[in-house]
Amino acid sequence: MVPYGVLVSDLIPLYRLTVIIPSEGLNFVISELEKTAILSIGNYANVTWVSSEGIESFTPLDNANPAVGEVGVPIKVPARQLVFSIPRDDSSLNKVLNVLVASHPWEKPVIYVDESYGYG
Repeated sequence: MVPYGVLVSDLIPLYRLTVIIPSEGLNFVISELEKTAILSIGNYANVTWVSSEGIESFTPLDNANPAVGEVGVPIKVPARQLVFSIPRDDSSLNKVLNVLVASHPWEKPVIYVDESYGYG
């Protein structure tokens, strides 16, 4: 017997995105993503997960145009991880990537995209 009646065939293909965002910019990025109406799973809208605050560290290199800090000087910034899923289709992924790059405060945001399956 399958617990709760869930089968592999009930899983749906998704892209799972993980984004590192400075804490001060998190709410703006989420609000811009919510406008896309893509953050829905089943009967739930605006489904996201946010980590506790951590520290992002980096050193801008010569050709960088950093939003904070200066070239060649290491910096540490309070940051959080935002994780969410979207339908696994290129149109949705392109839309979300463009929103992330436009709304994220960094010159080159850290964005991870994984192919996944979800239930919902």
